[in-house]
Amino acid sequence: MIRFALVIVMLLGLSSVALRASEQDDRIKKLEEQLKTVLDQNKTLTDRVQTLEKRENAVTGKASEIKMDAAVQKAIDNAVAKAGTGTKYGGGAFLAPDQPDIKGIGLVFTGEYMYTKVQKGDTVFAYHNAPNSTTIIFGGAGGGVGNAENTELDWSHGFRLGMGYRLPYDGWDLNVNYARIDANSEKAARVDATTGQNFLYTPDFVLPVDLARARQDFNYNKINLELGRRFKVTNTLSMRVFGGPSIVWFKDEDKFQYWDNTGLLLGGLIGPFDGVNQGAEVKRHTQDTLYGIRFGADGDFKLGHNVSIYGKAAGSLLTGEQNQDTFRAIDLDGNGTFSAAEIFQDTSSSFHQVVPALETEAGVAWNHKINENFNLKVSLGYQFTNYFNVLERTDALIILRGNREKSDLGMHGLVFRVKLDF
Repeated sequence: MIRFALVIVMLLGLSSVALRASEQDDRIKKLEEQLKTVLDQNKTLTDRVQTLEKRENAVTGKASEIKMDAAVQKAIDNAVAKAGTGTKYGGGAFLAPDQPDIKGIGLVFTGEYMYTKVQKGDTVFAYHNAPNSTTIIFGGAGGGVGNAENTELDWSHGFRLGMGYRLPYDGWDLNVNYARIDANSEKAARVDATTGQNFLYTPDFVLPVDLARARQDFNYNKINLELGRRFKVTNTLSMRVFGGPSIVWFKDEDKFQYWDNTGLLLGGLIGPFDGVNQGAEVKRHTQDTLYGIRFGADGDFKLGHNVSIYGKAAGSLLTGEQNQDTFRAIDLDGNGTFSAAEIFQDTSSSFHQVVPALETEAGVAWNHKINENFNLKVSLGYQFTNYFNVLERTDALIILRGNREKSDLGMHGLVFRVKLDF
């Protein structure tokens, strides 16, 4: 019995030990699972920390770049200021781009309205003169004496349109613009009715008449292609240099008509005109096409409050052909038409030219940044343009007027400009 009791006690002890061991294993497994969960959470936290560290480094780097950009700009401004005094860079300009801080696509559009006066030489179409039968034809002592009647083109309206692109390097830009001007005028002159001695003297025929009329028509076109670069000279002064090809074409037409009712034509050899059909006529039609190279520069001096004054100058050397038609006739029989016997000149000519040209402009401008993508600039100025010896006229009456006459073509007037950068 005692042995049996001992066996039972031993079995019960072993069972208790086994149960405790099983419970211990379950606890260990739970601890392992909890540890694994903690490790997984720790890894997630570690990844998040690393991501945040990377973002922080990126932000820190960007802030450093911004500080560097500010420092560079400040250094540039200081260098520009020093350059203006001649203490650095030999007194020259530091080539820092000077243009609006626009985040647009780089396009530039320009629209201009021009109110222009076109001027050209040889605009006399009649003289007030006392008759002299011995000098009427060949202009002797009494010929060509008196006040001249000139015809000038009226002030006219014109426009210029431009489009450009700001190149993504160092302030360079590429622009093209087209300009057009149309001008005309009409004028008439009569004899002085207060005296019977006066009459009109025609410069083309050297004949006396009592009524003269003149009409002029002028059409001008120009295309410029410019490659330019804008840069700072000082903190308040910027400049842009540019150059490129240029083409100019224009038409110039003159029509002069004369009538005589006094019977003085050719010293009375021909009867008086009726003032309607009978008369004389001179027509000149000139057409030029010129092309060449154009270079120039413009400057902008800032005054404050987005206001500045500006100046511009450009020179061109052009070459091309001039085509000219000239017609002179006298309606001797009074039938309203000109027969072959009544036509003194009906010629066409063409000759080559080399023409220098000069352009200048000055005015005031206002600049306004509309938003991050748009910048507006408005300016009002006065401009001058001159083509030297571009108008040539061939004359058939060599003994009276000479074979060829040259004159300049000049234009001046107001220009109102609107420029939009985006």
